[in-house]
Amino acid sequence: MALDKEIQIRVSIDPFQELDEKKLALMQVKEIGLKDAKRINLSEKIAVTSVKWDKRKLEDAFRTICRYELALFASQMWQAYRPYEKAKNGQDKFKAAKALVKFAKDSQKGLEKTLKQKLAEFKEEMAAGASDDLGELKKAQKALTADTANKIMTYANSLREGFLKEITTVLRPLRLAEVKASGEEKAKATQELEKAMKKSGEHLEKMVDDAENSIKKLMDALLAAPGNMGKSSKKDISDAAKAEYSTSAVELTNALKPVEKHIASAKKNNQAVLKKIQSKDFSKSTVDLSGAALLKISTTAAKLADVIVKINARLKKLEQAVKKR
Repeated sequence: MALDKEIQIRVSIDPFQELDEKKLALMQVKEIGLKDAKRINLSEKIAVTSVKWDKRKLEDAFRTICRYELALFASQMWQAYRPYEKAKNGQDKFKAAKALVKFAKDSQKGLEKTLKQKLAEFKEEMAAGASDDLGELKKAQKALTADTANKIMTYANSLREGFLKEITTVLRPLRLAEVKASGEEKAKATQELEKAMKKSGEHLEKMVDDAENSIKKLMDALLAAPGNMGKSSKKDISDAAKAEYSTSAVELTNALKPVEKHIASAKKNNQAVLKKIQSKDFSKSTVDLSGAALLKISTTAAKLADVIVKINARLKKLEQAVKKR
């Protein structure tokens, strides 16, 4: 049951806080004109089920939850900057700079919407008792199964295979037929290709959305786990148990970082590949682009699964210590 007193929290977040200062400086040169981001100010009354919570602890806990979204946004900003860096002439640089500023403006609106949703979920979870020590530990254990990482691998592999199939076995042969044809046959071949492009594009867009949304949910649970693990320790837990818990949290965070990085890259690549498909580019470079980051997600997720198996042993030991308090 929630306590009678609700705690008002207020959090002010800089959308660029996870963006490396040197990278941000490159984006804010006069030629690009990217301005400092408007801070996202959020507030809410939180009902909790434990007296251990105060205003500062609640705000710190919510900031931890926001970290993944901010890190993802930072990675997307850097990817959006790369076309400017690679531009060969002034006109291309001007277009790239304009696109970067627009991307930053539009993405910040989406980020604010996402963080507001995270705050609503945080409020609901706290009121439901997710902050209780054993409840937090159970929540961490639920997320920390090798199956969670394996699901991330599955979604990434399925999307990679989906791109490969549509490009190489469906669209590329039709494109070759169009190139070789002439006269009325060419017009017919073009019509068949455009019909297939529309169908494949819609199919792949759905695959991309499903994969990205599913992976995001799994990552959200995993990224919240270190914070939940740390919050469940109390003063009467032995120093040895605390040390094991702290080690587990660090190991998990380190294992998650490369997965986060490649997820951000894949999201950018997915959109680039969809555009290439619509421009009839079914070359090897398009296939390589479609699979590069997705393959790295699979590789790093496999390593993450191994780390999770080791951490689970520590969690089970800590659970026994919590139950004995």
